[in-house]
Formats: sequence, structure tokens, C-alpha cells
Amino acid sequence: MEVDTPTTEDSCQVADTTSSSGAAAYSPVEVFNIDGQEIRVRRPAGSRPQGQIQLPGRMEDGTFYISYYNMCVSMLSFSILFAYWVVSSSGSQYPSDSMKRPELVALCREFSLGVVGKMADFKEKLTGFSENVIRWRTCKACSLRVHEGKIVKNSSPKKEKASAPVKKAKKLKLSMIRRNELMGTVLDASGVPQHFAAERSKDMRTLEEKNNLLRWAKKFYESHPYVPPSEVRRRLKMEAKAAEAKKTDSAAISEYLRFTKEGITGLTSMVGALLQRVDSNAAAFSLPSTPGSSMEINSSLPAPGLPPMHLASSPKPTTHCTTAQPMDLNPVPPSMSPTHSTTHPATSPMPPCSSKPAHHTMPLSTHPASSDVANPTAGDEGDCNGKNNDGNLKTYTIFLAQCRPLSFNYSDIPDLTQQLSFANDIPCLDCIWDDEGANWNAEECRKISSINGIAVALRYWREIYSNKKDKRWKGIKASWTEWKYVAERYRSSTPDAFWAESQTDKWQCLTWKGICSRLRELRAIHEEELVGKARAEYGDHFVEKFLNRGKVMVDKLAIARCYLLLKNIPMDVD
Repeated sequence: MEVDTPTTEDSCQVADTTSSSGAAAYSPVEVFNIDGQEIRVRRPAGSRPQGQIQLPGRMEDGTFYISYYNMCVSMLSFSILFAYWVVSSSGSQYPSDSMKRPELVALCREFSLGVVGKMADFKEKLTGFSENVIRWRTCKACSLRVHEGKIVKNSSPKKEKASAPVKKAKKLKLSMIRRNELMGTVLDASGVPQHFAAERSKDMRTLEEKNNLLRWAKKFYESHPYVPPSEVRRRLKMEAKAAEAKKTDSAAISEYLRFTKEGITGLTSMVGALLQRVDSNAAAFSLPSTPGSSMEINSSLPAPGLPPMHLASSPKPTTHCTTAQPMDLNPVPPSMSPTHSTTHPATSPMPPCSSKPAHHTMPLSTHPASSDVANPTAGDEGDCNGKNNDGNLKTYTIFLAQCRPLSFNYSDIPDLTQQLSFANDIPCLDCIWDDEGANWNAEECRKISSINGIAVALRYWREIYSNKKDKRWKGIKASWTEWKYVAERYRSSTPDAFWAESQTDKWQCLTWKGICSRLRELRAIHEEELVGKARAEYGDHFVEKFLNRGKVMVDKLAIARCYLLLKNIPMDVD
């Protein structure tokens, strides 16, 4: 720490300062330059007594007025100590030659040096504070009403408040002690900031700067709308699934190509076998009928009145829903048949059909008059139509995504034992509402709604539960309708747009009831627009088109439905 030699200002400045302070028992101003900081002090007139320390008494116009204190301790009466404080307040800077513990504690508290410890600790703190002049600037005991500015003459002085009783010092926390160690302050000092000048906290920005800041904040919020944590988790989950699916694309494509190649190879072998058999039969029938070649030809062909060997030995198909397929057979003329015909198996087996089961045909008669082919035995017609043998069980059928039928009985309908709520998880409702949506999650839907192990989207619940004898639909219709409107509104645009319109004027997210209420208002506005269009378009013919049981419609929802029905526009409203 660099300390310059103190310099004494000119006598004119000293005289001005002396006159302003009203105390003539001080030496001229001395200026110290410590680490680039200028410190101005004034000492009492005369030399400092031996064994006394100097401490800042007060501060006026940036100048410290020093007082001398004796650290020697002697047994003096309280009256002498009281006389010392009276004399010091009147202007004398030479206190008595002794100080007791209360005086030491008062000085330590005045200079924020801590009031915990013994008398030796107090004297050590005061001595160190006296030698370190740079610390005087952090002391607020020397400030003289700095926050009030200059004192105006002829102003009424403020009444001094009665000093509150000194409270017992509390033990500091360990966090405060660590803070004091880091900041280089006294270990047991309080955390109150100590400054001479009061800091100005008033906002000095202009109105234009404030408006620019508000416009920037509004623009930033519009470009970065609020996204709930559930929506963020759903997006991250979808991104992870997409990345995993992208990794398995190459393996799936190679597996698909392998199965395709195997299928093409099998079809090629089947077609080749069929062509070979057709060619052999055509060559046999095209030969001339000579007695020498009759036996050779018939020995290589099966008897015309019997089916081939591999068809005769095949088991009866188990399916009952079969239709008779005509079989194109060219029986051999009687002149080509031997007296004792033998049956031989075909040279190449008939390839099995993968799409339809094989059909049995009755043997053909060799008599020329009997040339008709008997129809195959039909299966049970009742089984083909899907009718249940038990007439008490009724079968229901609904069509899922991609026209996939789902048949179930009344006993298969799941019970609604759990209370469903999507107030805090609207993205989950989007994942299980529609099985044709982009965010459809069958595994998540199967946990909530499934029939015979098949995930059923919530939008099919009206077809499943309505018109049943237990009237379960009456209990869930209101909740299901709210899910419907919220899910369709959520899927009609982006999630960010949905959450942007589901906020209050103070940019707070609406609750579930608030969202449903706002959607009802939007539907009412839309119905009002449809009613206005209907009245404007039909005019005088409105009373003829919009009738219900001979009366003109009054309800807005009924008019909107009728108008959309006349325009052939679907409107799914409950």
C-alpha cells in the first residue's frame, strides 16, 4: 500500500474549512494518497499525547476530524466517565485517561468492529482500525446526514428520535462468518452494507427506452411462446422414437427385400410346375388315336373319371365358407380309354394355394349323357354370416382406422372403474384420442381403453357405450364431449398455437375449465355466423327450409346443423 507524504493546503482553504465547521481547535487539513484514494484529515491542535490512538470523530465536506482515545484501563467512577462524554461532545478532544468495557464496546459498535470478545480483543480491534486509515471510508458512524444533502439556512431542525435500547448481540451464522472471510471484513461484523453516500435507486430511463423494452419483450414472447413441461417431455420422447426408428430402417428394408425375394422364387416355381403339366396334357391329347399308342398315352394320364392322386389324398378343408369353383376338364374320348384303365400320379405335384383352400370335386361319369359336374358341399351358412350359436349374446362391430373391423360382445366392453382426467396432460389426450392421428400411441392407449387386447381410441367410446342397457354412456358423455373439443382444437393447429390462445391477458396458462369455457365461446360465435349466413342466404324461404314438426327453428345449434345438412357439410356436434 503506497502512502504519499501528507500535504498541507493553503491557509485560505484552511480558514474556510475552520469557519464552516465552527471549531478552531484543529490543525490545517492533511491529505493522504493511499492506493489512489485521497483521504483528508484534520487533527486536534497540538501534538498527540503518548499512549493514545487516533480515531475518526466526524466527517464534514469529505474531511475526517480526528479524536484521541486512551486505551489504558483504570478503576474510575461512573461520574468521571459521564463527564468525559459531556466534555467530548462540547468540543474537547482529550478524554480522560481511562476507559472501561462499556466505552470500548460503544466504540467498537460505533465503528462496526464487533461487540463480541474480551477487553483485550476490543483494544486490539480499535488499534488496528486506527492504524488502517483506508478503512475509515467504510465507516458510517462518521457520516453526518449525507443523504439529506446540504443544510439550508433558517430551516427548522428535525427532532431527534429517542435512541432505542441496545439489543443483545446475536451469534452470527457460519455462512455470514464465511462471507466476512471472503470479503476481508471483520469476522463478527454484520452484513449491513456500509457506505457514506446513499445509492440512487430511481429508474433514470426515458419513456422511449421503456417502451422499446416492452416492445422487444412482447416480440420475444410471441416468437418463443410458453410450452408446458408435459409438452416438452412429449416432444423429446417423440424425437427419441424417431431417431430409434431411423436406425432400424435399414434393417427393416433388408428384411423386407429378403421376404420379397423368397416370395418371388416360390411363385416362379409354382408357375413353372403348372406350365409343365399343361404342356404335357396338351401334347398327350394332340397325338393320333392309334391302337398301338393308346395304352402308352393313357398310362401316363390319370383316369378321366377320377381326380388326380394328390387331390384325392388331400384332407378335407376345415373351412365352411367355400364357393364352388368350376373346373375345366377335358375328358378323354371313349375310344382312347382302355378296357382296364389304371391311375397314375401326376408327374409334377400341384402347388398349394395360399389364398384359398383346395376344393373337392365329385368323380365325373364316363357315360356320354352324364356330363354335369356336381357342386361341392357348402359349409354351414350360419357360421359364414358370423352369427353366434348362443342367441342371448349380441355381437357389436365397429370400424377402427383403415376400416379394420372390431367385433365384440357386451361382456367384452371394459368397465370405467378409473377416473380419467387430462387437465394436466393434454398431449397425452392427443396420443390416445384418434388412431389415425400423427401422434397416435397404441401402447399408451391400451393401458386405458382396450377390447380383446386391441387398443381402442377414445373417439370410438360413443359407439361402444351408447345405446346400452347399463346407461354407462350417460355418466361419461359430458367428460367425453370436453375431451373431444379439446383434442380436436389441439390437433387442428400446432401445439404452440394452442397454448398461445389458451392464455390470459397476463400471459398465464388457462386451467382445464378455462380452456373448455373459451372453446364454448368460440363454438357459440361459429354457430352465430352460420345462423346469419342461413338467414341471409334463404331470406323469405327461411321459414320453409328450417322447420321442425311444423314450427320454425329458434335454437341456434339446430339452425346451424340444418344449414350444414342442406349444404352437405358434415358437422359432428353432440
